[in-house]
Amino acid sequence: MRRVLLVALVAAAGAAAAAGEWAWPVENVVVARTFGQYVDGEPLRAMDLGGTDREVFAIADGTVVAVFGPAGHPTDPLGYSVVIVHDSGLRSMYAHLERLPLVRLGDRVSIRTPIGHHSGAAGRTGLSDQDALRFSVYDPATEAYINPLTLLPPLADTIRPAVRAVYAVGEGRTFDLLASNVLPPGAYDLLVDAVDRVGGARAPLVGVYSLSAAIPGSDPRRIRFDALRHGDPPLLLPDRAPLPIHGRDGLLRVARLQVSDAPITLAITARDYSGNETVRTVRIEPRPTE
Repeated sequence: MRRVLLVALVAAAGAAAAAGEWAWPVENVVVARTFGQYVDGEPLRAMDLGGTDREVFAIADGTVVAVFGPAGHPTDPLGYSVVIVHDSGLRSMYAHLERLPLVRLGDRVSIRTPIGHHSGAAGRTGLSDQDALRFSVYDPATEAYINPLTLLPPLADTIRPAVRAVYAVGEGRTFDLLASNVLPPGAYDLLVDAVDRVGGARAPLVGVYSLSAAIPGSDPRRIRFDALRHGDPPLLLPDRAPLPIHGRDGLLRVARLQVSDAPITLAITARDYSGNETVRTVRIEPRPTE
């Protein structure tokens, strides 16, 4: 039986409903990297928030359960950082703070309580290639990291994602389907380069929230980044061994494609969390066999 592919989706909606009120950890939000984006060979289980010289706030009521980066250890991977357990049971972490946090272990904090400061490259601590605050939300009940965009107040966003490239990869060859739509018969992985900007045309390029491929005669295949556990994925395709979500250069591997002697029309949909979407249609013509 064919299966609908829904990767990395873990009951995040229930956690969000129980969580109550949430606030962004910084003002004037700049999303530098988004949840699920390909970073250092795997999907990012956090968000990177850009900008400089601003306070960092607790996203909801809770208790401080960890403060990392004491004097003498400012170059730990996460640098100065804080972990808060919220009344909902979710945990939030704020990493690469500029200096020793403003809170201590055991402190009770309210929503928007200042917990630290981030000032970009000049004051960044820890090991990171971004001048950004790394922010994550973890649900111990499901042992999954949750996409913060499913919890936090929505950002104004009217920019549609872009599908920049579509590749068929198989038999040791890579075919650019936007340059030429003729393929030899065979089995291929469908890889897509899709990007988004959150909040405006000058915002950094980031990953998309979801990507799907509609193939005639089969159920839609979809990747949607609501939540990720450690070790996620594999991407499970029918009748095939597990594959990583991301292929070469961080492209999203969205489907397995079988080309025979009939044309195929693919509809590839990239969507962001605000509901903006782009549909790219690709018609594949089989190459006649000699």
